[in-house]
Amino acid sequence: LLLGRPRAAGGLAGRMRTLGAPALGVLQDVSEEGGQSSGLDPVSAQALYEAAVRGFRKHPKAHPDDLRAVGPVWQQDVTALDVLAVAYVRVFSGQDTQVGAALGMVFEHEQPRWADLAPGLTDLQRRYAVALLTLAGADGPREERLLADELAAEGIGEDAWTGVRQWLAGLTPGDGLSPLRPDLLGELLIGRVLREAPEKLSAAVSRLLVGGSGTQVERVLEVLL
Repeated sequence: LLLGRPRAAGGLAGRMRTLGAPALGVLQDVSEEGGQSSGLDPVSAQALYEAAVRGFRKHPKAHPDDLRAVGPVWQQDVTALDVLAVAYVRVFSGQDTQVGAALGMVFEHEQPRWADLAPGLTDLQRRYAVALLTLAGADGPREERLLADELAAEGIGEDAWTGVRQWLAGLTPGDGLSPLRPDLLGELLIGRVLREAPEKLSAAVSRLLVGGSGTQVERVLEVLL
């Protein structure tokens, strides 16, 4: 979400453009080595955090309190995604948080936005749809059909598919429904859905492993393993 979903309505890509050269330079360095999963040294993490706080402060919904760009004590090999998540929580909630908790707080902030982008669905249906998108994705009509059939089994019918597809496409890079890899926030959501509806998601995974395309099977196994 933070690094690879440029078309997400109301997302962070526009805010990231305000971070300036220092932060974007760090992001460029880590993206060449694996993006979200690459580690930063503490000095680079603090530089990215300070630039992120400055950039996020420019957003009209930034918390009104005077915000200090001190940041936590960064451990070696912290990811850029974690650093941005901590900065995001600091600026938009006014709270200090640790690396381990920040991603969950970002998710809680972003999830209500989905209700505006995908009306007519329950909260669980929206989480389920994003979980399936993260797991399998879809590249081309055949794969999209399989994804639509899985969502139909959970009450998201053909009449709703066009709008749901448009919403899901806004959560992915590119023009299709090919999910971001790696997607740490999406994997966090999968864990939540597995706790909420373990039988449903497990059954969907089984069907995708049997009937999905080779690419979808590869994506599912990549996330689960």
